[in-house]
Amino acid sequence: MNLDEIEIIRILSQNTFQKSAQKAEGIGDDCAIIPVSDSESWVVSTDMLMEGSHFLFDQISPQELGYKTLAVNISDISAMGATPLGSFLSIAVNHKIDQKWMENFSMGYNKASEICATPLLGGDTVSTSGEIALNVTVIGKSNNQHIKRRNTAQPGDAIFVLNDLGDSAGGLRIIQTQPRPYFPEQIPLIQRHYTPPILVQEAQWLGSLPEVHAMMDISDGIAKDLRHILQASGVGAEINISKIPTSTSLQTLCKKKGYDILELALCGGEDYTLLITVENNFKDKFSSLFYKKFGYLPYCIGHITPYAEKLCWIDNQGVPLNRDFYGYIHETA
Repeated sequence: MNLDEIEIIRILSQNTFQKSAQKAEGIGDDCAIIPVSDSESWVVSTDMLMEGSHFLFDQISPQELGYKTLAVNISDISAMGATPLGSFLSIAVNHKIDQKWMENFSMGYNKASEICATPLLGGDTVSTSGEIALNVTVIGKSNNQHIKRRNTAQPGDAIFVLNDLGDSAGGLRIIQTQPRPYFPEQIPLIQRHYTPPILVQEAQWLGSLPEVHAMMDISDGIAKDLRHILQASGVGAEINISKIPTSTSLQTLCKKKGYDILELALCGGEDYTLLITVENNFKDKFSSLFYKKFGYLPYCIGHITPYAEKLCWIDNQGVPLNRDFYGYIHETA
């Protein structure tokens, strides 16, 4: 019987030592939180990319893989409203890795490092006869008052996302189903899959706003990740599917190939944008301030309800859909 990610985390959290004299917070959020003073904490995240499961060696350039390896970890730090300080990279290399590949990989990793001002501080390297494995740990810091968690959503909160959803899933669908060269209109989807957004500046600003209640990044599809917030906060949500933001590129792909655009946008995963709940009477001002600060508008897609863990999908007339959506499930043999 296979174990999924949630079951593995449950077993580890129940059967390992977790008490902390420093009142550190561990399993349950995007990062661990380690207080270092009355006013400040470190936040720590670690994530792994496996060849075959998270990337296809022959389909992604080493520069793109280097960039993505760090970017997906920075996304967790951003989800806490924190500032990244440095990263640690451990890599298991096989016979396919030569000097040129490693140099190009490091160029991509360095590009992401420069964008978020996060130096590579150390790590480990080993040889393997199996698949390539990449593991990154990122350490960040935050004012304790600015840390955003999953368990602080409140009934009435407006629910926002910062970017279009489903582009990465659309890009992956292209990679899996057709050979190169790709059509020009497909390139933005491929790029979104290989080079996810880095939202450090947005995250730091969001962390400073007390009206922003709960926050996390979207890695497994909003249909799954929103449920994490609902479970942690003991609330429900109502999502208007007509408000789900999708790009013209994804719309074109789905129309041409007959793909279910809602399935890709809600369940596809690897969006690596931010999911935010905002105090309802602040939502209009929030949108205005965000636009003035960053030059684009966040998308309001629904609101938090008091009905514990009930997620309702509605159309533009407020009628509930006769279907449900679930995000990507990580499995291991």
